[in-house]
Amino acid sequence: MRGVWVAYALSWTLCAATLAGGAPVARAQATPVPPSPSVDGLGAQETPQSSTAAAPRRLWVAATLHASVFGDLLDRSTLLPRFGYGVRGGARFGRWGVFGLVERDHWILSELDLRYVNGVLNVAVGGELLYANGRVSASLAVGTSTLLHHQPLNRAGTTGLYVAVRPAGLRYAVLRHATVQVDLLSLVVEAPVLRFPVLVEIQYRAALTLEYGG
Repeated sequence: MRGVWVAYALSWTLCAATLAGGAPVARAQATPVPPSPSVDGLGAQETPQSSTAAAPRRLWVAATLHASVFGDLLDRSTLLPRFGYGVRGGARFGRWGVFGLVERDHWILSELDLRYVNGVLNVAVGGELLYANGRVSASLAVGTSTLLHHQPLNRAGTTGLYVAVRPAGLRYAVLRHATVQVDLLSLVVEAPVLRFPVLVEIQYRAALTLEYGG
């Protein structure tokens, strides 16, 4: 577990360095439109739109790669580092946003020899908060985790719970409508089997996301 705390410390250190160094904001603020003269020709001007007006909706899609070196599999010690990929999509309203995700998480087992298995399929919905002028993202997602391979006590298709917490994803604008997000450490719980004997895995992931839009 010492490695996990070191990774957490590195994540927050880089986050603080990003904020202090003025890293690129994920999306520039819109330039306010100056008020136009009124049509009566008397020099009066229209009142600018109130700053409290509802923020426009911004749609986005993203592809993600993830890997996990640190993790705990409840009542089992045969799981090696995991990896996977997924897609996300959602909408933002100012600093807040909602999204959905679909991802595959592949497992490597080592009971007698190294063996690759399909792992699980995760489907979830979540919420997001952008802070530090859009440079950092925090999100929480909750959904289902479905087992994709047969086990001695569990069949493929067994479905349980999925929870993912990303506390500090660093965001960098690379093109006008493209953003790269780096999550140095996030917490993921995959529990495809909730009945006894349960199958619950806790992962400490790193993830790289390429986002378009938003």
